[in-house]
Amino acid sequence: MTRKVMFNGQELTREDQKRLSKQHEEIKKLMLDGKWRTLRDIAGGLRYPEASVSAQLRHLRKPRFGAYVVERRRHESAGIYEYRVLPRASGSQHPIAKVLSRAINLPLLERELRALKRSRRCSQCKKQIDFFESED
Repeated sequence: MTRKVMFNGQELTREDQKRLSKQHEEIKKLMLDGKWRTLRDIAGGLRYPEASVSAQLRHLRKPRFGAYVVERRRHESAGIYEYRVLPRASGSQHPIAKVLSRAINLPLLERELRALKRSRRCSQCKKQIDFFESED
């Protein structure tokens, strides 16, 4: 059974919550296979706007939406990116997800964030780090 997530917004109705939750779950279900996809691929397959898909991918990074690892890389076409979502290991999180979770929930030490942005690579798995600015 999946946990129901609640979206923020003073103007959101129950219908909006239901629609956004359904959209979120469908995008998460599709992306948890670990395959690389462009926003257009995801949007076209599920018939959602690309902006909605992008917003839901950002949500997946947040702790209350599961703190998944969402990776991004440049596609062969100029200016287009591909995304994939990786599940958390049970009982632990990817080191980057841990730091980003603290950034949302607690004041993050500025030097930690500067070090991450400067290195742009995870110290443990050596993967490229791309940052989305969080609205939370």
